[in-house]
Amino acid sequence: ARDGSFLWTIDAKGSTGWAGIDLDGGRPTTDPARADLLARRYVLRAPGGALDLGVVSLADAQVRPGAVWVRDAVVDGVRRNPALAGWFTYSRLTHVVRTVGHTFAVRRRPGGAIGYFRVEGYYCVPEGSGCLTVRYRLE
Repeated sequence: ARDGSFLWTIDAKGSTGWAGIDLDGGRPTTDPARADLLARRYVLRAPGGALDLGVVSLADAQVRPGAVWVRDAVVDGVRRNPALAGWFTYSRLTHVVRTVGHTFAVRRRPGGAIGYFRVEGYYCVPEGSGCLTVRYRLE
């Protein structure tokens, strides 16, 4: 994109295993040592750590000095990143997942450079769920 961002869809439909993306190369990976972001259905992980930056444009996103990176942890028996858990809302009435529009920072691996991303969608084309479309930029 003209703003220096990239768009990627992660096929995270499977209920086992993790689908990931190496942000630097813009390519899929299932190797946690190479992945900057991992997904399984609606659950996200960031092996290098993550921050929820709230509602801020991707272009303006930045990590404040002294920020404490949130590491992946086991929550309710599932490994996830607590900082990324609030990326969506779920309606029990319609069973629809909607993004909340937050921008997140992830510490990329290896080396610790920073990537910023926002989940733009959860649904697959032409149908189904579990396809996370993310727009991201590299610092």
